[in-house]
Amino acid sequence: MSSKQVICFETSRSLQEAALKRAADEGVGMDELINRSLRAYLDDSRTNPADRRIYRRTPVDTGAVARPVALDGENFLQGEVRDVSLGGIRLHCACRAEDLERLVQEGGHMEIVFTVPGSVQPVCFTCEVRHIHRGGSPDLGCEFINATGDSFLALKKALDIRPNCPS
Repeated sequence: MSSKQVICFETSRSLQEAALKRAADEGVGMDELINRSLRAYLDDSRTNPADRRIYRRTPVDTGAVARPVALDGENFLQGEVRDVSLGGIRLHCACRAEDLERLVQEGGHMEIVFTVPGSVQPVCFTCEVRHIHRGGSPDLGCEFINATGDSFLALKKALDIRPNCPS
């Protein structure tokens, strides 16, 4: 039994032309170029399906207060921001999963106030709850959809991060 496999797929003419040019420039055959490209893609941590984010997450440990937008102003969640990026945060909630289920649902909106690393001024973001990680003390994966004042600029300055995608 051969250890090689034949894979057929369709590409656009422009991609085919670009690949042929690259193969010629590198002095390799098209099969070698495709094998190298697939190997690099599969080995690259940025292509890991578990981390599809545009921006890298930065671990932090700072307190936060969140308020579900759909509910009245008396329902607040206390928690800690576990990691943050320019795209969103992971909020570790200081409540039971059952209580969280009553206040928050995936797709719901929340306002979250927290202090970014190296700053004393709090920032405020409106987020969409993308994931609820249930457990003894649950986590929320939240995507930023709006920022108050200079919150986005303050976060960007504090994180000083570059995109998680190739340049």
